[in-house]
Amino acid sequence: MAASSAPLNVGTSRKYRKSLLYLMIFLLIFLISTVIVMLYPNSVTSLIKEPVNTLKIWCLSYGALVLCGYNLLSRMESDLDASSASKRSSGSSTFLNHASVTVVSSIKYGLLLFFSSIAFHIVAVLYGAPFTETVTETAMFGVLLTTLVTLPTLCVLGTNLECYSRLIGSRRPHPGIETCLAYIVVFSLLGAWLGAFPIPLDWDRPWQKWPVSCSIGALSGHTLGLTASVIHSGGGLGDSSETFFGRSKSKNY
Repeated sequence: MAASSAPLNVGTSRKYRKSLLYLMIFLLIFLISTVIVMLYPNSVTSLIKEPVNTLKIWCLSYGALVLCGYNLLSRMESDLDASSASKRSSGSSTFLNHASVTVVSSIKYGLLLFFSSIAFHIVAVLYGAPFTETVTETAMFGVLLTTLVTLPTLCVLGTNLECYSRLIGSRRPHPGIETCLAYIVVFSLLGAWLGAFPIPLDWDRPWQKWPVSCSIGALSGHTLGLTASVIHSGGGLGDSSETFFGRSKSKNY
């Protein structure tokens, strides 16, 4: 999914802003609808009654949508930015090279997602999650945060350390998809953290058990992040800025 670093023209830039806006709206609608279903008491996939199975199904479905959506946007940019003549002259060797790069990238990013889940698991334990009890629940909470935070980050930024430094260190992401990503990451993590506050209270509510409240907080924060991203994307349709992925995407992704 290599993205070009050349700037696009105004018309193409507007097209990507519209595509990004449509993707964010679609993910937002899917997120709100599935969360409502998960919180419904009599639902088969009830987050309160069966948090592990519910989070497992949700992470697989939502993660697939995120991966396909960002991958589609990235491929659209690469296809439109590259000339058709250069594609025809590449031949089968380019196809083989692209296939090998795709396989290597898939393995690399699969490992990064795996270690991200472990890292979130460790962080949850350090913040007070049971160490020997509810291990499966804590592991699924790590997978949830990986789906909400790490997966879209890797899809957008790849392994470009400069972008991570700009996003985390200077806190000045580029306008466009990097700013949308910042909204999503910050609100998701903040929601997960705030979701832990009701756990020690003596309300004796079923949604207070680990990791239900933190999962609800993370999903709520992710919803707010997507809403802010939709507002940001919609408000910038008249801007003629450069390509989203070309300025941020790692070239080896």
